[in-house]
Amino acid sequence: MRIISNRWVRVAAKLTLAAALLMWMMTSGRLDLSRLAQATAHWPLLLAIVTIYYVEIYVMAWRWNLLLGAQGLQLSLQQAFSLTMIGSLFNVMIPGMVGGDVVRGYYIGRRAAGRMPEALATILMDRVVGLLGLAVLAAGAAIWNFRMITESRILELLCLFAIVVAAAGAIGLVLTVAAGGRATILDRWGASRWVTSLMKAIGTLTPYRQNPRLLTTALSASVFNQVLSCLAFYLAMQALEQPLIPWGYFFLLVPLGLMMTALPISPAGVGVGQATFFTLFGIIPGSSGKMGANAFTVLQLLLIVVYLTGLYSYLTYKHTMGEEIPTTPS
Repeated sequence: MRIISNRWVRVAAKLTLAAALLMWMMTSGRLDLSRLAQATAHWPLLLAIVTIYYVEIYVMAWRWNLLLGAQGLQLSLQQAFSLTMIGSLFNVMIPGMVGGDVVRGYYIGRRAAGRMPEALATILMDRVVGLLGLAVLAAGAAIWNFRMITESRILELLCLFAIVVAAAGAIGLVLTVAAGGRATILDRWGASRWVTSLMKAIGTLTPYRQNPRLLTTALSASVFNQVLSCLAFYLAMQALEQPLIPWGYFFLLVPLGLMMTALPISPAGVGVGQATFFTLFGIIPGSSGKMGANAFTVLQLLLIVVYLTGLYSYLTYKHTMGEEIPTTPS
């Protein structure tokens, strides 16, 4: 009972934080909600953003299905898309952007009889590759536009941060996957139980070590999705009739901002995203923080609408939840 009570206290705290951030930004003039109504006049741009979001979800489902196949878990692309839509639905309902991963893990774990660790490993790897794609795109933009970015000391620090995060993430992923299947060595050395358990969990990543090209493909799909997110941000600014800034800034700032919204601080990053993009776009010459906050709010509203359509997948997928996933040797 206490666990349930504490969970709801945390949820209430995150909702309160999101509401407080939004209220502060509106009362301080950092977020202009009146501009959002003007965006509806450019409905073709908004429709294009919605289309981009569905393409992103489809690519996410394809990437996850690729990771499932490496573990010998056979799931159709349609089923993977349905589960991804269900996860997107719960991203809105549960604070943070990881709530959908928990729900996907629940569904896939119940269907993968006797293969729970492998099924959950695909969720973890999918999340890691997705976040690494953000870092890689930001780092690439930092290197490509380094001369333009050296105009600001703060931008230089952001570039350095993006490059370090991308390098550390890539090295960490390689080392973790390379460590797969090493638990027996630790047993001989008399390693502690929790270390051995951790290594056994990492051991489920062995198929990815044996097929490095698969991870490269998954990472490429993730970077492609982040490029689409930058395009969506660009279209949102056009819908708000904001002055446009060079593309290089989008590829740097949008991935960095999305990293912050992925933290489990508020539902779907509400409030946190506005504050983050206000700060990031306030650094850019010829731009303003209000531009970033308003554009992100437009994107967030459209994204929530798209995610809520996952209710259809949730209601129809119940009928097949009990079926086990066919497995093949990984």
